[in-house]
Amino acid sequence: MACALLLLPTSLPSAPTGPLTVKLRPREGTSVAQGRAFSFVIRAHNASPDPMPITLSVELQSPSPADATVVVVEWATTVPANGTADRDLQVTASQWFAPLGTYRLMARNGKRVAGSALSFEVLAPEASVPAFKDVTTGSGLSTVLPVDTCGDRTAAAAWGDVDGDGDLDLYVPSRGGPAQLWINDGGGHFTEEATIRGVDNAGRKGTAGVFADYDNDGDQDLYVSNFGSPNRLYRNDGSGHFTDVAQFAGVAVQSAGATAAWGDYDDDGNLDL
Repeated sequence: MACALLLLPTSLPSAPTGPLTVKLRPREGTSVAQGRAFSFVIRAHNASPDPMPITLSVELQSPSPADATVVVVEWATTVPANGTADRDLQVTASQWFAPLGTYRLMARNGKRVAGSALSFEVLAPEASVPAFKDVTTGSGLSTVLPVDTCGDRTAAAAWGDVDGDGDLDLYVPSRGGPAQLWINDGGGHFTEEATIRGVDNAGRKGTAGVFADYDNDGDQDLYVSNFGSPNRLYRNDGSGHFTDVAQFAGVAVQSAGATAAWGDYDDDGNLDL
């Protein structure tokens, strides 16, 4: 479900008094380590003699930036006459917000807050959080793929040691131009060599590449899914140079598939596709 980030006033209008009451309560406690899910229950009570269909949205409000709020779940149900309905839910604050501190959960019935807010504390994480550094430019991988007119499709890259030197190389298919094969020099610096190694997928719109040693000769071969044209199976000669053998192998299928997968489904020691 798509979630929109909203900036809302601290003071929110409450739902008018009526037959429906809504309560939020914690399942176990009111604190959780960052990255862990906070469990709570939402309960709706209908005091009217008729069943009541409702749609409630639950919002999470961050301590920083002040009043930043995101809808984390929606609940549609029918509360029985003179009865209750409840649902167990979870929310992980770090999915949307980074800071530690006191968060608030609020149920909203339409545009009005239903019931009281539930506060919980997000504490320091239980494990060290890894830090990442962007080394794209320094590694030589700063590249731009050609623009694709079909915006709802992506190209799935693949890592594999194509030249058998013990480090991972990177294959990047493209729907808008030739594919790229970035060869790792062992020091984390890459050079694009798709054409000279025979895997530029020229003339076809690549959607994904999947490495596997399909012929059990000890090197990584490459299957490429294409959009609107036959897929390709590139056989590695052992030195990191490839030949398309899809037609010979019987896997030059044509489909609109997004990717492919290898696995030995019949347990005979050979990879199936």
